[in-house]
Amino acid sequence: MINIMKKIFGILVAVAGLCSFNGNAQSKVLELPDFNSGKTVWIVRVGVDFNSATGDWKDMQRDAWEKSHKIDLIKSDFPGSTGFDVTVGFNKSFGAMPLYWGMDLGIATRGYKSAAEWYSGKVSSTFGDYIGHRIKEDVSLTAYNVNFTPFKLGYKYTFLKRMAVDVHLGGFVSFDFAGTYKIDNYDWQTSSGQPRTKEESTSVSIGDLDKYRRFDAGLNLGIGYWYGHFNIDLTWQKGFINMYDMDNSMKSQALKLSIGYAF
Repeated sequence: MINIMKKIFGILVAVAGLCSFNGNAQSKVLELPDFNSGKTVWIVRVGVDFNSATGDWKDMQRDAWEKSHKIDLIKSDFPGSTGFDVTVGFNKSFGAMPLYWGMDLGIATRGYKSAAEWYSGKVSSTFGDYIGHRIKEDVSLTAYNVNFTPFKLGYKYTFLKRMAVDVHLGGFVSFDFAGTYKIDNYDWQTSSGQPRTKEESTSVSIGDLDKYRRFDAGLNLGIGYWYGHFNIDLTWQKGFINMYDMDNSMKSQALKLSIGYAF
């Protein structure tokens, strides 16, 4: 998937290079497309996703860690998961108005991470007591999906002729076609006064993951900046469907930062 993103990014760079081959072409590329003409404008975007999961599952996980490890718990955290996003879509204005509608289709990621670290097993010796184990557990889920926005509504405000601010809102549906749930355990042990580390990893395909839901649907809300045919876009995506068929709330969330080019 990363290789696909790199190839499409290379295509964007190549297109930009060809368009800027001479002065006239460069001037055309730096002019805004006909956003307010009622014509269809096609856009390719490549970006990075900062994924996480919201809901009361975090409180429940913290409670489980504290119950299991009590005063031995060192720290717990829910770091973000980084992925990618490749999208092809179009915008079409309502006549000569800056208001437009559009669709997007792409390949993206979603996921989350959790991490905890604790002490375990005090050992007594002639020199006193010391900690026998320092254990760290990292859990991550990374899923790859087809992401479809069947309807997007937006508004482009043009200024200084070549620039525009683009605010947009839309709904999305997605399906995870691949992915992995992974648990990494690190056990720092002290044996005969010499520290050593034991590492173990367990990976499960999302197809074999109990009660995992591959479908999602929700809301996209974003703002972008246009300079000629080039675009920088920041979109917040919020899923409305629980990631697992369980009582606790666990919904996907992502912040998408992408660069784009309009044809």
